[in-house]
Amino acid sequence: MFTGHFGPAFAAKAGRPELSLGGQFVAAQLPDVVFSILVATGIERVRVHANGTGPGAVEMVSVPFSHAALPTSRLRDMPR
Repeated sequence: MFTGHFGPAFAAKAGRPELSLGGQFVAAQLPDVVFSILVATGIERVRVHANGTGPGAVEMVSVPFSHAALPTSRLRDMPR
């Protein structure tokens, strides 16, 4: 999670120092907030393995919206 979420936030801060690092962290967590809502409503699906531990216990079966590369890469173009 650090590499996939907070790494890009640090990279954005390094590339554009005028951006707030706190704001970048919030933006980095946005896909997970959306993911939770979409799983709760049944739009995206996960499978929980009873014998698994940690992150390996959760298998992302269908996550076409919250963690797709194109929609999340467009977050940087959102109005400030």
